[in-house]
Amino acid sequence: MVILGANYLVENAVYFANFFKVPQAIIGIFIAIGTTMPEMSVAVAAARKGYGNIIIGNAIGSCVTNTLLILGVAALIFPLTVSKLTMWYTMPFLILMVSLFLLFLKSNWEIRKVEGIVFLTLYLIFLSLLLFGVIA
Repeated sequence: MVILGANYLVENAVYFANFFKVPQAIIGIFIAIGTTMPEMSVAVAAARKGYGNIIIGNAIGSCVTNTLLILGVAALIFPLTVSKLTMWYTMPFLILMVSLFLLFLKSNWEIRKVEGIVFLTLYLIFLSLLLFGVIA
């Protein structure tokens, strides 16, 4: 069922990307939001119980898994082409956010509420620029 659902999702994502003339990389980012919801629920549950290390481990583990395992397996099946949008916008944003994360973590070894607001604000700006076509 997971394989059928994944095929259905990919086919329809490509269809809608083409129908609305939206780069497939943007559709991929919005699919990622949906696939991140289970991790978000784990993070919220861990935060309520005061388990910050679970949240950090989950976030970093997810990034490493998505980057290395998923890209690696996908590249074994079919060569991956990196779009200009990804190369010149998404990747620099990712590098900025990782750098900011390390900077925030260095101060007191904590991610505080203010820093969380900074992350959320920057992410919303990132999504808004993608959605409204300022970057593309």
